[in-house]
Amino acid sequence: MNGWIEQARQRAAELIGTGNGPELAVVAALALLLLAALTFAAGVASRRRSRGGSRARTAADGRRAAPGDDDIASRAAALVAEALTALRFGANAEAAALKRAERIEEQGRHLFQAVNALLRLSKGWSRSARAIEPALAALRLGDSAAAERLMEGLAGTMAGKDAGDPASGAHLLRHLAALRFLRDPAAALEPARRAADLAPGQPLAWSLLGIVAEELADHRLARAACETVLKLGPGAGGQGLLAGAVGTLGEIHLAEGDLERAEEAFRIALTHQAGLARPESMVRHYRSLSQVEMARGDWARAAEIVDKAIGLEVALGHREGMADLELQAGLIAQRRGELSTAFARWAKARQLFEAIGAADKVEALDRLIARSFKESGE
Repeated sequence: MNGWIEQARQRAAELIGTGNGPELAVVAALALLLLAALTFAAGVASRRRSRGGSRARTAADGRRAAPGDDDIASRAAALVAEALTALRFGANAEAAALKRAERIEEQGRHLFQAVNALLRLSKGWSRSARAIEPALAALRLGDSAAAERLMEGLAGTMAGKDAGDPASGAHLLRHLAALRFLRDPAAALEPARRAADLAPGQPLAWSLLGIVAEELADHRLARAACETVLKLGPGAGGQGLLAGAVGTLGEIHLAEGDLERAEEAFRIALTHQAGLARPESMVRHYRSLSQVEMARGDWARAAEIVDKAIGLEVALGHREGMADLELQAGLIAQRRGELSTAFARWAKARQLFEAIGAADKVEALDRLIARSFKESGE
């Protein structure tokens, strides 16, 4: 586990222990978790600027950060996502949930907003406090079911025919969809659809719907949602919302085999992310661009793009990302018939995997190296 995340958890646990009752402890748990994340994210960002140190792998890694910056809040949201999944899922499911969390945080800080909405409700809605506090308690332990039921009920009340508050209902439905997306993207689709229907002018609602639909391979719905985001503009979601929508369209084009449009979309998304100083997001788009070139059979160009992504991962200090890309670079070199280069890249990948304790990946890479060496006849 990333060191600063563990430190943030320990510090939050210490502070929670000083509370004066279970209700206070519940609210303090999430509030202090966010506060600890903000503090450590700011410190990590500062250390990286001063000496280029290693940093945690979170939703907003690589962005410029300063106290009070929304980008730090995104890091906090990534920590909340990690806390929600860590005690609830096995390793593989947790990794998948965190990957989904990174994506929705980058394109709208959806989890951060969901947790903050519950905290606000616990303070301002006395008539709902009895339901909200247990939901927060369960959420802190990685169980979002109670929070989801609460949000769904409140959203129905606000958006009902007599309530006349569809915008507030849409916000809560979006929060509900964000929480569900972590554990079951299919369960997130219905509230994401309703949120967009209730507030058709909210780019954040359409952005989340596009992400959910693309995850479920509903390309028609995902395309329509992302195109709506681009038509409406970023709104409160900022430029990252546009970058995310264009990137999602690129993934759809790539899945459908439209390589020209996929490349155009990824390059536009890269331009947005470069302007926002988000190297981790750029890495993802470079990976996708390399897939475009590999699909074309242009292995030399694919290798150049992978090397650009590796350069960003080196700057970020992401050894796992570096290892994955070195592995990919080796496979590309193998396809180009450059076996000595392939073995050298795989040796780098193996060293990195071993350093981070990824024993399963070391074993898989050893098998790949042995098989490739045998097939080469060397």
